Amino acid sequence: MTIEQLEPYVRFFSKVNGMNVYNRMLCAFDFRFFYIVKGQAEFTFKNEKYRLSAGDLITISPGTPYKVQSDKSENVEYFLLNFDFI
Repeated sequence: MTIEQLEPYVRFFSKVNGMNVYNRMLCAFDFRFFYIVKGQAEFTFKNEKYRLSAGDLITISPGTPYKVQSDKSENVEYFLLNFDFI
């Protein structure tokens, strides 16, 4: 199979305004794609922290526990897309 033959199934897509601070780990059953449109957010997974700003994106694999945080004063906007290859 080549990359041209992949047909991902988009299960969920949303533009999110604002960010809640989560004090617990989350875990997706699909691939999860975040694209930061405005502001900054901190992603924690695999014991590493990543600070993303507008224009950055991150993909999290299925079954990977992660946490998303931002300052309450930070006005974060991002696109969230869940997909798989089934």
